Amino acid sequence: LFSDDISTLEKLHKRISGAILESTGLRAAVTFVKPQTLPRSEGKLSRVRDLRKK
Repeated sequence: LFSDDISTLEKLHKRISGAILESTGLRAAVTFVKPQTLPRSEGKLSRVRDLRKK
């Protein structure tokens, strides 16, 4: 995934951004980071219940 070729990374960035825009209708700020550098989630998962009337 991590390439020194800037044009390859730019194409990948454009492809990912376009896919997000197409599927959600929203523009996203896509940033590449090195693998294993994002922190893992900590704590217990909290589930949300939808209590709206149907």
